[in-house]
Amino acid sequence: MEGIFSDLTGRVNGHIRLYGDFKHLDLEGEARANIDTKIDVLNTYFQIRDDSVHISSGQLLFTDVHVYDREGNSGVVNGYLHHTKLKNLMYHFNISGDNLLMYDTHEGGDMPFYGKVYGSGSIILDGGNNAMTVDASLTTGHNTSFTYITGITTEATNTQFITFVDKTPKRIHDNVETNLYHHSNVQKEKEEEGPPMDLRINMLINATPNATMKIVMDPVAGDNITATGNGNLQVNYFNKGDFKMFGNYIIDQGMYKLSMQEVIRKDFTLKSGGTVTFTGDPYQANLDLQAIYT
Repeated sequence: MEGIFSDLTGRVNGHIRLYGDFKHLDLEGEARANIDTKIDVLNTYFQIRDDSVHISSGQLLFTDVHVYDREGNSGVVNGYLHHTKLKNLMYHFNISGDNLLMYDTHEGGDMPFYGKVYGSGSIILDGGNNAMTVDASLTTGHNTSFTYITGITTEATNTQFITFVDKTPKRIHDNVETNLYHHSNVQKEKEEEGPPMDLRINMLINATPNATMKIVMDPVAGDNITATGNGNLQVNYFNKGDFKMFGNYIIDQGMYKLSMQEVIRKDFTLKSGGTVTFTGDPYQANLDLQAIYT
Protein backbone atom coordinates (compact mmCIF):
# COMPACT_ATOMS: atom_id res chain seq x y z
CA MET A 1 0.00 0.00 0.00
CA GLU A 2 2.97 2.28 -0.64
CA GLY A 3 1.90 5.76 -1.70
CA ILE A 4 -1.24 5.64 0.46
CA PHE A 5 0.06 4.76 3.91
CA SER A 6 3.48 4.68 5.55
CA ASP A 7 4.81 3.83 9.02
CA LEU A 8 2.12 1.15 9.20
CA THR A 9 2.36 -0.80 12.47
CA GLY A 10 -0.05 -2.76 14.60
CA ARG A 11 -1.64 -6.09 15.40
CA VAL A 12 -4.60 -7.96 13.94
CA ASN A 13 -6.55 -10.74 15.65
CA GLY A 14 -9.22 -12.92 14.13
CA HIS A 15 -9.93 -15.71 11.67
CA ILE A 16 -8.56 -15.10 8.18
CA ARG A 17 -8.29 -17.61 5.33
CA LEU A 18 -5.49 -17.31 2.78
CA TYR A 19 -6.23 -19.34 -0.34
CA GLY A 20 -5.39 -19.78 -4.02
CA ASP A 21 -2.26 -20.69 -5.95
CA PHE A 22 0.82 -18.57 -5.38
CA LYS A 23 0.12 -16.29 -8.36
CA HIS A 24 -3.52 -15.70 -7.40
CA LEU A 25 -3.67 -15.41 -3.62
CA ASP A 26 -6.74 -14.02 -1.89
CA LEU A 27 -8.08 -13.43 1.61
CA GLU A 28 -11.37 -13.72 3.45
CA GLY A 29 -12.46 -13.51 7.06
CA GLU A 30 -13.19 -11.22 10.00
CA ALA A 31 -10.60 -9.47 12.12
CA ARG A 32 -10.18 -6.86 14.81
CA ALA A 33 -7.30 -4.46 14.31
CA ASN A 34 -5.10 -2.19 16.37
CA ILE A 35 -3.29 -0.13 13.77
CA ASP A 36 -1.28 3.09 13.73
CA THR A 37 -0.43 4.57 10.33
CA LYS A 38 0.40 7.76 8.49
CA ILE A 39 -1.62 8.98 5.51
CA ASP A 40 1.14 10.47 3.38
CA VAL A 41 -0.82 13.06 1.43
CA LEU A 42 -2.26 14.56 4.65
CA ASN A 43 0.93 14.00 6.69
CA THR A 44 -1.24 12.92 9.61
CA TYR A 45 -1.24 9.82 11.79
CA PHE A 46 -4.41 7.91 12.63
CA GLN A 47 -4.96 5.02 15.00
CA ILE A 48 -7.56 2.25 14.95
CA ARG A 49 -8.20 0.80 18.38
CA ASP A 50 -9.60 -2.72 18.41
CA ASP A 51 -12.15 -2.24 15.65
CA SER A 52 -13.54 -4.56 12.96
CA VAL A 53 -12.25 -5.09 9.44
CA HIS A 54 -14.31 -7.25 7.09
CA ILE A 55 -12.29 -9.20 4.52
CA SER A 56 -13.81 -10.83 1.44
CA SER A 57 -12.51 -11.88 -1.95
CA GLY A 58 -10.77 -8.85 -3.46
CA GLN A 59 -11.87 -6.43 -0.75
CA LEU A 60 -11.12 -5.03 2.70
CA LEU A 61 -14.20 -3.25 4.04
CA PHE A 62 -14.18 -0.60 6.79
CA THR A 63 -17.62 0.25 8.23
CA ASP A 64 -17.94 2.92 10.92
CA VAL A 65 -14.40 2.26 12.13
CA HIS A 66 -13.38 4.66 14.88
CA VAL A 67 -10.04 6.42 14.41
CA TYR A 68 -8.02 8.76 16.61
CA ASP A 69 -5.34 11.30 15.86
CA ARG A 70 -2.23 11.47 18.01
CA GLU A 71 -3.83 14.08 20.25
CA GLY A 72 -6.79 11.85 21.12
CA ASN A 73 -9.41 13.51 18.91
CA SER A 74 -11.75 10.98 17.34
CA GLY A 75 -13.39 10.40 13.99
CA VAL A 76 -15.01 7.70 11.87
CA VAL A 77 -13.80 6.00 8.69
CA ASN A 78 -15.95 4.30 6.09
CA GLY A 79 -14.54 2.84 2.92
CA TYR A 80 -12.97 -0.03 1.11
CA LEU A 81 -9.74 -1.24 -0.44
CA HIS A 82 -10.23 -3.34 -3.57
CA HIS A 83 -7.53 -5.55 -5.04
CA THR A 84 -7.06 -8.16 -7.73
CA LYS A 85 -5.30 -11.09 -6.08
CA LEU A 86 -3.44 -8.66 -3.77
CA LYS A 87 -2.41 -6.38 -6.67
CA ASN A 88 -3.82 -3.34 -8.50
CA LEU A 89 -5.17 -1.55 -5.45
CA MET A 90 -8.24 0.68 -5.72
CA TYR A 91 -9.48 2.48 -2.63
CA HIS A 92 -12.07 4.89 -1.28
CA PHE A 93 -11.94 6.22 2.28
CA ASN A 94 -14.21 8.79 3.89
CA ILE A 95 -12.74 10.22 7.11
CA SER A 96 -15.10 12.37 9.15
CA GLY A 97 -14.56 13.90 12.55
CA ASP A 98 -15.05 16.75 14.98
CA ASN A 99 -11.94 18.89 15.53
CA LEU A 100 -9.84 16.03 14.14
CA LEU A 101 -6.28 16.81 12.95
CA MET A 102 -6.96 16.45 9.23
CA TYR A 103 -3.90 18.11 7.66
CA ASP A 104 -0.42 18.70 9.06
CA THR A 105 2.26 19.99 6.68
CA HIS A 106 5.27 22.22 7.19
CA GLU A 107 7.19 24.91 5.34
CA GLY A 108 9.42 23.57 2.60
CA GLY A 109 6.96 21.31 0.83
CA ASP A 110 5.89 21.27 -2.79
CA MET A 111 2.93 23.60 -2.28
CA PRO A 112 2.88 27.33 -1.44
CA PHE A 113 0.73 26.70 1.62
CA TYR A 114 1.16 24.70 4.76
CA GLY A 115 -0.41 24.42 8.16
CA LYS A 116 -1.96 22.42 10.92
CA VAL A 117 -5.68 22.11 10.25
CA TYR A 118 -8.08 20.75 12.83
CA GLY A 119 -11.38 20.26 11.11
CA SER A 120 -14.98 19.27 11.55
CA GLY A 121 -16.21 17.72 8.35
CA SER A 122 -14.89 15.08 6.01
CA ILE A 123 -11.97 14.14 3.78
CA ILE A 124 -12.45 11.64 0.97
CA LEU A 125 -9.48 9.76 -0.48
CA ASP A 126 -10.02 8.11 -3.87
CA GLY A 127 -7.26 6.38 -5.74
CA GLY A 128 -5.75 3.64 -7.80
CA ASN A 129 -3.69 3.20 -10.98
CA ASN A 130 -1.01 5.63 -9.77
CA ALA A 131 -3.49 8.44 -9.07
CA MET A 132 -5.11 9.96 -6.00
CA THR A 133 -7.84 12.56 -5.48
CA VAL A 134 -8.43 14.26 -2.14
CA ASP A 135 -11.78 16.00 -1.65
CA ALA A 136 -12.15 17.84 1.65
CA SER A 137 -14.94 19.90 3.16
CA LEU A 138 -13.91 21.28 6.53
CA THR A 139 -14.84 23.87 9.13
CA THR A 140 -11.71 24.94 10.95
CA GLY A 141 -11.40 23.97 14.60
CA HIS A 142 -9.41 25.16 17.59
CA ASN A 143 -5.63 25.62 17.28
CA THR A 144 -5.73 25.66 13.47
CA SER A 145 -2.99 27.61 11.70
CA PHE A 146 -2.67 28.10 7.94
CA THR A 147 0.15 29.92 6.14
CA TYR A 148 0.02 31.00 2.51
CA ILE A 149 3.03 32.41 0.64
CA THR A 150 2.02 34.88 -2.07
CA GLY A 151 5.47 36.19 -3.01
CA ILE A 152 8.23 34.39 -4.86
CA THR A 153 11.65 34.57 -3.26
CA THR A 154 13.51 35.41 -6.47
CA GLU A 155 11.13 38.32 -7.15
CA ALA A 156 11.66 39.70 -3.67
CA THR A 157 15.45 39.71 -3.99
CA ASN A 158 15.39 41.32 -7.44
CA THR A 159 13.29 44.32 -6.38
CA GLN A 160 15.43 45.72 -3.59
CA PHE A 161 15.59 49.49 -3.90
CA ILE A 162 18.64 50.10 -1.66
CA THR A 163 22.07 49.18 -3.02
CA PHE A 164 25.22 49.27 -0.87
CA VAL A 165 28.46 50.10 -2.72
CA ASP A 166 31.84 49.27 -1.18
CA LYS A 167 34.30 52.14 -1.81
CA THR A 168 37.21 50.47 -0.07
CA PRO A 169 40.12 50.40 -2.55
CA LYS A 170 41.82 47.18 -3.64
CA ARG A 171 39.30 45.01 -1.89
CA ILE A 172 38.81 41.55 -3.33
CA HIS A 173 35.18 40.68 -3.88
CA ASP A 174 34.16 37.05 -3.74
CA ASN A 175 31.31 35.88 -5.86
CA VAL A 176 28.86 34.22 -3.54
CA GLU A 177 25.83 32.37 -4.83
CA THR A 178 22.84 32.31 -2.52
CA ASN A 179 19.99 29.89 -2.98
CA LEU A 180 16.83 31.05 -1.22
CA TYR A 181 14.18 28.40 -0.84
CA HIS A 182 10.78 28.63 -2.44
CA HIS A 183 8.73 25.84 -3.90
CA SER A 184 8.79 27.49 -7.35
CA ASN A 185 12.60 27.65 -7.41
CA VAL A 186 13.23 23.99 -6.75
CA GLN A 187 14.27 21.93 -9.74
CA LYS A 188 12.52 18.61 -9.65
CA GLU A 189 14.81 15.62 -9.60
CA LYS A 190 14.42 12.99 -12.26
CA GLU A 191 12.23 10.15 -11.21
CA GLU A 192 14.07 6.88 -10.85
CA GLU A 193 11.11 4.61 -10.23
CA GLY A 194 8.63 5.51 -12.93
CA PRO A 195 6.31 8.51 -13.21
CA PRO A 196 5.10 10.17 -10.00
CA MET A 197 1.55 9.64 -8.84
CA ASP A 198 -1.07 12.05 -10.15
CA LEU A 199 -2.30 14.00 -7.13
CA ARG A 200 -5.33 16.26 -7.08
CA ILE A 201 -6.41 18.13 -3.94
CA ASN A 202 -9.76 19.92 -3.76
CA MET A 203 -10.51 21.64 -0.46
CA LEU A 204 -13.49 23.69 0.68
CA ILE A 205 -12.54 25.44 3.90
CA ASN A 206 -15.01 27.28 6.09
CA ALA A 207 -12.61 29.44 8.08
CA THR A 208 -13.67 30.53 11.57
CA PRO A 209 -12.02 32.80 14.18
CA ASN A 210 -10.69 29.61 15.80
CA ALA A 211 -8.10 29.49 13.02
CA THR A 212 -5.12 31.78 12.48
CA MET A 213 -4.28 32.63 8.89
CA LYS A 214 -0.88 33.98 7.90
CA ILE A 215 -0.22 35.52 4.50
CA VAL A 216 3.44 36.04 3.60
CA MET A 217 3.96 38.70 0.92
CA ASP A 218 7.76 38.87 1.09
CA PRO A 219 9.49 35.65 2.22
CA VAL A 220 12.89 37.39 2.40
CA ALA A 221 12.05 40.46 4.46
CA GLY A 222 9.29 38.81 6.47
CA ASP A 223 6.47 41.08 5.27
CA ASN A 224 3.30 39.28 6.41
CA ILE A 225 -0.24 39.48 7.73
CA THR A 226 -1.39 37.34 10.64
CA ALA A 227 -5.11 37.40 11.30
CA THR A 228 -8.21 35.63 12.51
CA GLY A 229 -11.56 35.94 10.80
CA ASN A 230 -14.26 34.29 8.73
CA GLY A 231 -14.46 33.19 5.15
CA ASN A 232 -14.93 30.46 2.61
CA LEU A 233 -11.90 29.35 0.63
CA GLN A 234 -11.61 26.90 -2.23
CA VAL A 235 -8.23 25.34 -3.01
CA ASN A 236 -7.60 23.30 -6.18
CA TYR A 237 -4.18 21.73 -6.66
CA PHE A 238 -2.79 19.34 -9.27
CA ASN A 239 0.84 18.30 -8.89
CA LYS A 240 1.30 18.20 -12.67
CA GLY A 241 -0.78 21.26 -13.52
CA ASP A 242 -2.43 24.32 -12.01
CA PHE A 243 -2.86 25.57 -8.49
CA LYS A 244 -5.88 27.81 -7.88
CA MET A 245 -7.44 29.55 -4.89
CA PHE A 246 -10.84 31.22 -4.72
CA GLY A 247 -12.87 32.91 -2.02
CA ASN A 248 -13.08 35.80 0.44
CA TYR A 249 -11.58 36.04 3.89
CA ILE A 250 -12.97 38.76 6.21
CA ILE A 251 -10.58 39.80 8.95
CA ASP A 252 -11.76 40.05 12.54
CA GLN A 253 -8.45 41.05 14.10
CA GLY A 254 -4.80 40.74 13.28
CA MET A 255 -1.40 42.29 12.69
CA TYR A 256 0.43 43.51 9.60
CA LYS A 257 4.21 43.34 9.95
CA LEU A 258 5.58 45.78 7.40
CA SER A 259 9.22 45.33 6.47
CA MET A 260 10.81 47.75 4.02
CA GLN A 261 13.67 45.68 2.67
CA GLU A 262 14.73 44.87 6.24
CA VAL A 263 15.55 48.54 6.92
CA ILE A 264 12.23 49.84 8.30
CA ARG A 265 10.01 47.58 10.39
CA LYS A 266 6.56 48.60 11.61
CA ASP A 267 3.73 46.64 13.20
CA PHE A 268 0.22 47.73 12.23
CA THR A 269 -2.97 46.61 13.97
CA LEU A 270 -5.60 45.54 11.44
CA LYS A 271 -9.10 46.97 11.65
CA SER A 272 -12.00 44.56 11.66
CA GLY A 273 -13.73 44.15 8.30
CA GLY A 274 -10.74 44.07 5.96
CA THR A 275 -10.80 41.48 3.20
CA VAL A 276 -8.43 39.18 1.36
CA THR A 277 -9.83 37.97 -1.97
CA PHE A 278 -8.51 35.06 -4.00
CA THR A 279 -9.66 34.93 -7.64
CA GLY A 280 -7.72 31.99 -9.02
CA ASP A 281 -4.07 32.89 -9.52
CA PRO A 282 -2.50 32.29 -6.10
CA TYR A 283 0.08 35.05 -6.69
CA GLN A 284 -2.59 37.70 -7.35
CA ALA A 285 -4.51 37.85 -4.06
CA ASN A 286 -6.28 41.19 -3.55
CA LEU A 287 -5.85 42.86 -0.17
CA ASP A 288 -8.28 45.55 1.02
CA LEU A 289 -7.24 46.38 4.57
CA GLN A 290 -7.21 49.26 7.02
CA ALA A 291 -4.50 49.29 9.63
CA ILE A 292 -3.48 51.48 12.57
CA TYR A 293 0.05 52.33 13.67
CA THR A 294 0.30 54.01 17.06
